[in-house]
Amino acid sequence: VITAAQVSQANAKNWDVYHWSWAEGEGWEPYAGSSFLRGDVNGDGHVDINDVTALINYVLTGNATGVNMTNANCDLQGNVDINDVTALINFVLKGTWEK
Repeated sequence: VITAAQVSQANAKNWDVYHWSWAEGEGWEPYAGSSFLRGDVNGDGHVDINDVTALINYVLTGNATGVNMTNANCDLQGNVDINDVTALINFVLKGTWEK
């Protein structure tokens, strides 16, 4: 049974790349082989504080070395800027993407 909270989380996710994982402690994770993982700035397959650090470094320096620019577009506005940092920090803290 999927709860209302899980449906709410699903609405904040991209159904094309995420699925609900019962085996891994009940959480959203990308489908295997997906090339897009919103917020996975450093490309390690996880969205965490390391991605926040990488994104802040990019915004401050403009050096995109090691940065997946597609995944770094966290607010889905088409460019990568300080608004993406805010969106990513909110995701790391709350576990859902704001609309």
